[in-house]
Amino acid sequence: MNILNLPEYSVLNIQESDDAYKVGVETIKPPLFCTQCGAKANLYKHTKRVQLILDLPMHGKRVGIEVHRLRYKCR
Repeated sequence: MNILNLPEYSVLNIQESDDAYKVGVETIKPPLFCTQCGAKANLYKHTKRVQLILDLPMHGKRVGIEVHRLRYKCR
């Protein structure tokens, strides 16, 4: 189990400052099918993108979740 209690994600790092936590995470499993056409096993890695999501405060500090997302394209 990780600090966020999100089983689909693995925690890469945790940065703590005086007023905030920044938690870096990535998904554990790639997508199983294309969300546009529904094809299975027809995806390839396209790019990486980092997205910051603000979560509820923890221990009186702001929490930012930095999601390292792999983007996939369908063939």
